[in-house]
Amino acid sequence: MSGLDGVDRALVVIAHPDDAEFGAAGTIAGWTAAGVDVRYLVMTDGASGSQDPDMNRKLLAANRHLEQTAACKLLGVTDLEWGGYLDGWLQPSLEARRIVAAAIRRHRPQIVLTLDPEMRITPVAASTIPITGRSATSSCTASTRPRRPGCGTRPCWRRGWSPGTSASCG
Repeated sequence: MSGLDGVDRALVVIAHPDDAEFGAAGTIAGWTAAGVDVRYLVMTDGASGSQDPDMNRKLLAANRHLEQTAACKLLGVTDLEWGGYLDGWLQPSLEARRIVAAAIRRHRPQIVLTLDPEMRITPVAASTIPITGRSATSSCTASTRPRRPGCGTRPCWRRGWSPGTSASCG
């Protein structure tokens, strides 16, 4: 058992490299320091978003992979997987849910951390990127039992789910 309320394993599911570090690096570092085995599933290659006119998608994806690998090492993350989607092409589809569900079955986390698909910090900033919400929706849907209809349409916490319980929506 770890020192974090009996949680031994966590899976972080994000759309892009650096999404988790931007929103939860302190939490993840605290979990790994407490002995939690934290693993990542990054759904896209991160090949979009550069303002550099000399950058191309292949080089940007390679750079983002290296940066994500270094961030995971720094935070103590034990495993890093890639979902295989090109940045900009992720949809809340059955295939995306299968990828997330397969990772959940492999890693057997007690906590699944993802981004809120509806989060808006300000009208002009934060998570207004639709693909981030698609990753979160796929994560929520894949982490629930089929007998719990409707999950994935609203963030789990609005449906009675509380942190520290097994990964499922209320």
